[in-house]
Amino acid sequence: MKRSKDTFKTSYQYRIVPNKQQSKQLNEWLYKLCRIHNLMLSERFKWWECNRSPVNACSIYITHLPELKDPPTY
Repeated sequence: MKRSKDTFKTSYQYRIVPNKQQSKQLNEWLYKLCRIHNLMLSERFKWWECNRSPVNACSIYITHLPELKDPPTY
């Protein structure tokens, strides 16, 4: 693809400077989102722990395979 002499790339950068109230609100949202993310991550780990089976450790005929639970919904 050949560019003509008239074309050029433009990019813009903006800096956001929130006031104290906006900064407080953004920090609250970030804290809540972090907590939700960690909660969902722990649910995924719990689900994996409940549904995995050490098939390579012993025979499949001896090992009880648990019923699979529903995967977590997000």
